[in-house]
Amino acid sequence: MVLNPEFAHNTHQNQHQNLQEDLIQSKHEQLTVNQFIKQTNKSLQLPKFTETKKKSIPLTPEHIQIGSQIRNILNKENNFDELLSIITKISDSRSYHIILEGLQREEITVLITSLVDGQEEKIYQYNDSKITLDLNNKYENMEGLYASSYTISKFYLGLLATNFELSITEIFSLLKLESNNYRYDRAAELIQYLDRKSKSKNSIKTSKYWNYKLKVLGNANPGFWTVLNKDRNKVRLSKRALKQDFEKMLSFGVLMNQLSQEIGYIVPNLETHGLIIASAGRDNQLELVENQILNLWGIGIDNIDSKNLVDSNSLIYPDYNLLKSIIAAFAVNNEFEIAIKYITNFQSVYNIDLSKKLFWKELFNWAEATLSKDDESYKTTMESIWKLMETNSPNFNVVMVQKRSQFLEEQGRLNDLIELILHSKKEISKFYEPLKLEKGKILLKEIYQKICVMTLAETKEESIDLIKLSKTISLDKSSRDQLSEIYKLELSKALENRRRFEQLQEEYDEEDDENSLW
Repeated sequence: MVLNPEFAHNTHQNQHQNLQEDLIQSKHEQLTVNQFIKQTNKSLQLPKFTETKKKSIPLTPEHIQIGSQIRNILNKENNFDELLSIITKISDSRSYHIILEGLQREEITVLITSLVDGQEEKIYQYNDSKITLDLNNKYENMEGLYASSYTISKFYLGLLATNFELSITEIFSLLKLESNNYRYDRAAELIQYLDRKSKSKNSIKTSKYWNYKLKVLGNANPGFWTVLNKDRNKVRLSKRALKQDFEKMLSFGVLMNQLSQEIGYIVPNLETHGLIIASAGRDNQLELVENQILNLWGIGIDNIDSKNLVDSNSLIYPDYNLLKSIIAAFAVNNEFEIAIKYITNFQSVYNIDLSKKLFWKELFNWAEATLSKDDESYKTTMESIWKLMETNSPNFNVVMVQKRSQFLEEQGRLNDLIELILHSKKEISKFYEPLKLEKGKILLKEIYQKICVMTLAETKEESIDLIKLSKTISLDKSSRDQLSEIYKLELSKALENRRRFEQLQEEYDEEDDENSLW
């Protein structure tokens, strides 16, 4: 479906103006069914904001019922699933007139915004609960995210097919939807739609517009990148982006030329600068990135220029999102160690809140994606990140501890793993939220299993009492039973492996005796 609807006729625009007073009056009021009917009786039908057939569609009881139903749902919290169910039925039956006739214009905007925000919240929930899901549930939840985003896309494309005209607010909401779900082909069409709309009304493009244009057409979203790491393996940073592909990217030079032509009309905000840095890094323009960072914030790789430091009240005072862009720009060019230097230098001058777990999650992901585990630098860099995180993020982070345990297992550091699980149990015992507590229990089971495997493989049962350890770290009877089952299972595997090894050794010795001259 091409996003190219015509703008409304002047007659419809006049109708819009005549009813603005009524719409503004009801904008912040909860509209009952009776009020709704009373208002629509003024003109026999709701105002049309689109170019459709010139005959009017009578307001039916169905319109009133659906409009009232949606209106009631919009006033509730956590309304995403109900709204999604309604628009699914409307899209499947192509009954878009129910929305156009049954809701006021502002209410359609609220509906679209609520759907997009609700889907975004589902993404956050999925990311936050991944540690508690098995592989099948992860797949099902990810497929659910795809399905909900496609349903919303189908709905707004269906509205556009009726020559419905999206407002600026709706366009930006839908740009968020499509870029959040890495559907850059549709996001690019929305940008083109916005370009046509801006041109027809001679409106000035904002920094918000340019932020989306850089993110989508400038390939400034690292989650969409495919990275070639030092082991020469290709890695896509976001698993949710694996199904998507987009070939209409503009070169960094073309985008910067376009932006420079409008720089007198807009003021790039902090997000704009971060996206420029990410886009330049993806284009291998590291010298430009270094100059940008030094000139705007006074931070170099090995030096600090006090003349260019920005005040804490500045609109471009650095935050953790800017640091994420800097990390991405250097890491994608296999210069991860330089990215760490920048983080350290920024932290030495600016008061940046790095307590958010998303920052550290992405930092660890970049390290795992771009560094070779065979290099000595991998070990030292991972240790540097861990110490940096302990300094800047005092809150216990289940995901980061999980990554730490994987690293310690790779390095064969059994004693450090035991120390980590004892500290983790102490922190997890403070949890009271059910989801956090469940994630904590899963973390303890994962680390305990690693400790069991390493201890039994190295036959260190005499020095490390695994049964006593399980009792020490258990949070309740249920978790104690689960840890006990893990121990029994791993012990059984270890004993079987030892038996097989001894059997092979005996067979080898017998064969060796047969070939002996003695």
